[in-house]
Amino acid sequence: MLKKNKKEIPQNFLPNKKRRVKTSVCSFTEDMTLVSIVPKKSNAALLISPMHHSVNNDPESGKPDIILFYNTTKGGVHCVDQRCAAHLSSHWTRRWPLAIFFILVDVACAVNCYVVHQAYPKTEVMTRLSFMKILARDVVEPHMKRRISIGCLPRELSDTIRRILHLQDEPQTQK
Repeated sequence: MLKKNKKEIPQNFLPNKKRRVKTSVCSFTEDMTLVSIVPKKSNAALLISPMHHSVNNDPESGKPDIILFYNTTKGGVHCVDQRCAAHLSSHWTRRWPLAIFFILVDVACAVNCYVVHQAYPKTEVMTRLSFMKILARDVVEPHMKRRISIGCLPRELSDTIRRILHLQDEPQTQK
């Protein structure tokens, strides 16, 4: 799907009240096809495809092949979006590199790693939230162990790390 605010899109491809419902307009270049279809009055869906080079409409629905192909393959993107929305690791930030990092963590680690983990035959079945907690712990645990071994941490931070790692409290030194 394309956003309709691009200046390169011809005016007759944009939504207007004069276009009839379920009509489509196509434009071709040697390696791309642009299609605009009107699903509802005063609305237009824009799609661009490098795979389709002809206008073949489905006899039942009247939709072009590009729309039918999009509808059959959009499930993967929506599934990932749905899984990412269920448990987000991100926080609101103005720093775009950090925002991209959070998106990568959500998609790559929290969704893709979970799918690969669950596809392995000898894996116990677990929820994605449980998997994310285990993954997060496995990532930060070596860092926490290294920090606690340095020994010059504030008492509250040291106690918190020991509690998380299930370590015994260090013996109190008497003065």
